[in-house]
Amino acid sequence: MYVSAARDEPLTLSLAQEGTFSVSGRLLTPAPPSQVYDVLTDYSQLPRVFHNVDECSVRWTDDGGKQLVQTCSWRFLIFRGSFVTELDVDEAPETRRLSFSLIQSAFMRKFVGCWDVEPGPDGGSLIRHSLSVQPAVAPPQQIGELTKNIFKSQVASILRDLEKELMRGDVVESSSLSQQE
Repeated sequence: MYVSAARDEPLTLSLAQEGTFSVSGRLLTPAPPSQVYDVLTDYSQLPRVFHNVDECSVRWTDDGGKQLVQTCSWRFLIFRGSFVTELDVDEAPETRRLSFSLIQSAFMRKFVGCWDVEPGPDGGSLIRHSLSVQPAVAPPQQIGELTKNIFKSQVASILRDLEKELMRGDVVESSSLSQQE
């Protein structure tokens, strides 16, 4: 299943030679850009917004930088687990861009991404989310297609979680969201 702002634009996925999976998707919502950006940067509330984030805390670096420490859960078939991820975060409120990059994780060698929130039609927002992930251990080639689908499904799920949160408050129902199998 994928989520997209346009019916003919599915989530896009590419696989680099080094085993890095890159996924991007977009969401069109009636929520105003400032509200969307506020939800994405309210780190204490991320476990409520995103089903795979169990805990999230902020710490500050000596030079004033912001880092997130998240405990995330995963599920694959009958298997479940959790892992801690430490991320550098760069907030650009003037452009409503939120970028993050991996500091440390036991399961990933690379994890970088961003959220871009732009004005959309009728006072709403166009949200773009991109993510590049390189697992610490490369998946066997036999399950490569399954691994691609897992990453696409993860980003679609993140966008659905965000949409649900934005519709929870005073925001009207989104009619521009397309969900397809």
